[in-house]
Amino acid sequence: MVKLPLRLPGINSYALAGGGGLIFDPTGNFGGFVPGASSQGRGAFLYGVGADYAFTRHLSLRAEYRGFLYKNPDFGLRALNTDSWAHTAQPSAGFVYHFLVAPGPPGNHAFPSSSPAAPAEESENIDH
Repeated sequence: MVKLPLRLPGINSYALAGGGGLIFDPTGNFGGFVPGASSQGRGAFLYGVGADYAFTRHLSLRAEYRGFLYKNPDFGLRALNTDSWAHTAQPSAGFVYHFLVAPGPPGNHAFPSSSPAAPAEESENIDH
């Protein structure tokens, strides 16, 4: 996840990308049975963008879009093999509670930046 340089008061925008996996189970539904079909896993590429609007240091409203790109499952059946790719869009919105909060005004949240190095006058360098 990467923060985007959008400059609006109280809004933190971000972009994300990564990989993952999906499991397809053709017989997992009640009454659903296809002779010869088996569960199948597929790798997926995930991407998205979103924004958080901070109400307080701990509570934000989030709007997000995620997309998944993956190869269509065939469940081990030659008749279902299309050798094609699929895209699933997943828009969402909701509230976010931030457990870890960096010091500062609302909007600085979730993952504090690394702490700065100690100033030179505070370090102990003793030369003998």
